[in-house]
Amino acid sequence: MVLFNVGVEVGQLVALAVMVGVGTLVVRRLRRPAEARRPAFAMLTVAGLVAAAVISFPAGEPETVARGRACTERQAQPPQSLAGGHPRKRFYGPSETPPAQDLAHVVGDGIVVVRYRPDLPKQHLLALRRFASTGSRYVVAAPDRAQKVPVRAVAATRELTCTRVDRAGLASFRDDWLATLRP
Repeated sequence: MVLFNVGVEVGQLVALAVMVGVGTLVVRRLRRPAEARRPAFAMLTVAGLVAAAVISFPAGEPETVARGRACTERQAQPPQSLAGGHPRKRFYGPSETPPAQDLAHVVGDGIVVVRYRPDLPKQHLLALRRFASTGSRYVVAAPDRAQKVPVRAVAATRELTCTRVDRAGLASFRDDWLATLRP
């Protein structure tokens, strides 16, 4: 993570150096730099407004990818808050209250969080418990009383919604997500 941040900073310094270099070159070539100020400010203002509009208004609906009969995957927005720690458990039962801030935090860390409706049939709850507790340690399952769909798996930039517990679909989603994290 440190190398990523250092790379971002180096990239910003390179971009700034290029901008300053181009600006210096343009000013030296102008015969009357004072006459170019007003058009330059106007172009900078327009560029800033266009950039703000592009960032503020997403370009349509997120891409949807079919993921089996019971599940649908789509691109999702990254988590907004990275505050919190790691949950104590990998599976929270239907009557337990999971630490919401910790769940949001681990999504930002690359862990897949599976939220489910607490009124799922017992065999579905057992399947979710087995899925979260065995195999990969990069999964946490927890109930969500406000959730409309039976099962929703969330990774940092992906979301999988399921009409029923589909262990194969969940495993495929988890494995595909974890494969994107490996160099």
